[in-house]
Amino acid sequence: MAKVFEMLPPKTRAFLLLGWVAICLPQPVFSQDTAASKPRELKIPGTDGQPSLSVRIWAEGQQGLVAVRDEKGTEVQKLVCRLLPDAADATVEELAAVRKQFVTHFVIADLDFDGHLDLAGIREFGAKWARYCVWLYDPKQHRYGKDFLAEQMELLTNLKPLGDGQISGSHMGPANSWLAVYRVVGSDGSWPVRQLVPVRSCLVESTPDGEKPTAIVITQVEGEQTVVHRQDAEKMDVKSALDQCSLGALKGTTPEVLSLNRTNDGERVMARVAQTIVVTLQTIGGGQYGEPKVSSSSVRFESSSFPAMQNPGGPTQIYRFIAAEEGEAKLEIPHSGSNPPFKLTIQVTAP
Repeated sequence: MAKVFEMLPPKTRAFLLLGWVAICLPQPVFSQDTAASKPRELKIPGTDGQPSLSVRIWAEGQQGLVAVRDEKGTEVQKLVCRLLPDAADATVEELAAVRKQFVTHFVIADLDFDGHLDLAGIREFGAKWARYCVWLYDPKQHRYGKDFLAEQMELLTNLKPLGDGQISGSHMGPANSWLAVYRVVGSDGSWPVRQLVPVRSCLVESTPDGEKPTAIVITQVEGEQTVVHRQDAEKMDVKSALDQCSLGALKGTTPEVLSLNRTNDGERVMARVAQTIVVTLQTIGGGQYGEPKVSSSSVRFESSSFPAMQNPGGPTQIYRFIAAEEGEAKLEIPHSGSNPPFKLTIQVTAP
């Protein structure tokens, strides 16, 4: 599948990868301030033999404007960003609001991790999201421009450089919030053009009004495989679910499964928040293990089952738990027959 993806034209791959970020976004929310924003002057220090520059940022009508000047104050480049590009009938108040956003929240940062500062200005926004015009610095041409990578970045909502060659985009509510992480590749010539490829994402599924989370879904791309981890979130509040989702998306999927069995009876074990704990128990003789008892909310019981392959000596049962929050929990699984109960102390620590 990865080879087929690479064979597609670059623009096709961009929209397959990033086009979904526009789905279900709320309509822009604008202030009623119709006054034009004042221009800003910002300095860009020279790095790695590149000249120092300055930029003058302002907005007129439906355009955000950036004048790039050299050390002598001579204008060497003028950049134009169309504001509210999909709003053919934008009101005066809407345009005034987005012009203000473009100027006051203008970004100067190394977005492509090549050691040179790039430029970005908000072109449309809502209560909890924004999209940018992006210009990446070309050290060979000593100019700012747009390439395939910049076009991909402009598709992201809430563009944010994370370091280590990774960029995130996100959408925070009101329902089904998500955060996605991408990696910048191709700078070393290993790809035909520089571009973003998916690394991992996290989605908080919720009720339609966004008031109650129902599940956290973390998706990780590992080589040519995609691994999906789904966790129930019905007992979490919105903040806890979003915090755990952000942690999972930014640092990777949840820790490896902690597998335990009868030999661990009476032990004190360590688990990390969001880690899955699996306890496998076999009955010797008659009876079976029952409903687990957990002493605190640090560990949450998820499910129990009988695997298809069974030992004739007695039934095997599998119990699944989630390390939900920092703290300590005592676990006991009783038995209906002569087998002793299974007991465990679990200390849950930060990831």
